[in-house]
Amino acid sequence: MYAGLAIWGLRSVLHINAITSHDKPNHIWNAVSMSASPHRDSMPGPERRQENIVDYTLAGLTAASLKMKMSAQSAFNTEVCPEELIFRNLQGQLGIIGTDGRGYRTLELGRTDIVSWGIGPAFADGQRIILVGFGHGIAWKGQPKTHSFIYDRKSGEIEEITLPDLPAPYTIISCLFQGEERILFGSQVEGEMQLFSCRLDGSELRPVTQPGQGFTYGETLSPNQKRIAFHAVCMTPDVNNRYAIFTANPDGSERILVDRDEDAYCFGPSWSPDSQWLTYLKCPFKTDPGHDTADIWIARSNGSEKRSLTTAYPHVFATGFGRPPHYGNGSNMVQWSPVADAITHSRIIPGTIPPWVWADDRPDLDHFNRDYRPEQSCGGAQLCLLHPSGEIREITPAVERRWDFRAAWSRAGDQLAFIRSDVGGPGQLWVINADGSEARFLTIGEDDLGVDHPHFMPTVTI
Repeated sequence: MYAGLAIWGLRSVLHINAITSHDKPNHIWNAVSMSASPHRDSMPGPERRQENIVDYTLAGLTAASLKMKMSAQSAFNTEVCPEELIFRNLQGQLGIIGTDGRGYRTLELGRTDIVSWGIGPAFADGQRIILVGFGHGIAWKGQPKTHSFIYDRKSGEIEEITLPDLPAPYTIISCLFQGEERILFGSQVEGEMQLFSCRLDGSELRPVTQPGQGFTYGETLSPNQKRIAFHAVCMTPDVNNRYAIFTANPDGSERILVDRDEDAYCFGPSWSPDSQWLTYLKCPFKTDPGHDTADIWIARSNGSEKRSLTTAYPHVFATGFGRPPHYGNGSNMVQWSPVADAITHSRIIPGTIPPWVWADDRPDLDHFNRDYRPEQSCGGAQLCLLHPSGEIREITPAVERRWDFRAAWSRAGDQLAFIRSDVGGPGQLWVINADGSEARFLTIGEDDLGVDHPHFMPTVTI
């Protein structure tokens, strides 16, 4: 059971800690003011539907008409690189585009042994980003050989990180800490994901979690870099197949159980700007075997003052979008703003039925286990911001058969990137101001097949 949820997390947690930097802590809800006119969507072209499914060619949303390709070198023709987003397309490649819709390019990284790419943490200089490359094999089984690289945005070149003492061939780097001299990463050892840390050259390897402490991932570093938070599937005689939230020091000491629930998976922690609180999801797995929905919770990092900010599981947890054979999926996490008391929330329209429906009549063998039923789909999800008091602010409108999810904060906390998908359509990359104004469509990726997992990259002087 636990591995069934792990693949949702592994596909999206690879990216959740990648770019956002919590370097301006405060608690000003007004920093995300909702006074401006919301929902000014700027998608080009009319939407034309056939059988109530979006036809993206007729809608004028072809990539050829909306993106400008250029090489990594020619894109940076000004002194300061404009604010940009990095994302994955459905072919497993990485792409970059400016928040103004310019400078689209697919990263050509020259490694034929890599079949797909993931996004890791960015260095403070903004010029370098850690990327992970996956070889052939099934990720949730820990089969692919992974390689880690430092990508230089200025030169477009990659340098492989040599980690000679890795405990397993499948390794995901998630965090940089201690002056960017050490990395935190997960390795799947004998079927169990464990956390380790070492220096960038592979020396001083240290375990952070121990064998038997659970299948551990989703790790994230607090803004003050003093603690880490993560979720783990606890496999003990008295607690079996339960996702729980923990915090610990970066060396694994002073481990604290934040939350565990007999009736729900606790999943996907995200830190508050002051490093005192966590927000996370609770999914009622006993009544929701597809893990479609969740409630949003907060707690202090020591496990005290736990409370739910939502009821009746209104947050989109499992995402399934696109149409066969090109579709995307993965856990839809919540993220706390880097500068304010605002938490991302993909709020479900009441009565929603997703286009990809969990198949109860067969065993889950591929960690997706869904049938495409667009004709019965209804409802959708809108992007909202949730205050720790429970106050909700709408950021995008609720539109029938449209799903807004995978929200990611800009470093300044003034913008959000997110994925939008109409039933039957690919994942579109959008950007919107944090007050709900000036929504801008950016791209649907290579061959119009869709994109996913957007992250803001730091502005860098070239």
